[in-house]
Amino acid sequence: MSVEFMKMLLANLDQAMAHLREVKQYRGHPLYPEGLTNRFRLAYETIKTLLIHYLQYREVKKPVFHGELLELGMQLELLPKNSAWHDMLADRNSLTHEYSPPDFLEICEAIEQRYNNLLEISHANFTREISKLN
Repeated sequence: MSVEFMKMLLANLDQAMAHLREVKQYRGHPLYPEGLTNRFRLAYETIKTLLIHYLQYREVKKPVFHGELLELGMQLELLPKNSAWHDMLADRNSLTHEYSPPDFLEICEAIEQRYNNLLEISHANFTREISKLN
């Protein structure tokens, strides 16, 4: 895995996080929950993809399960140590595999109150670590 490819993924993460921040100005709009969850999924998936490629670059054991990927990310301090990552994974799965999950508004609240900060910290951690690579 090349450093340039990870820098491209980091640029994608920069954009995903900017979109997640931007959507907050539309709070109260009828389409806000859909916009928030779409941008959340994009940021989450970009972090996941970047983590997979970073682990490959560092030649760390390849995770088999998504939960294992999150644990490795926390061990390497790329993801903040917080059990909310597993909740985030479950909510991301609900949003991805069910068109209208019954707890849709609860997921929006979790994004705003619990997940957003974890995504921001992870973004900063990846920015720091990838800048250290040649």
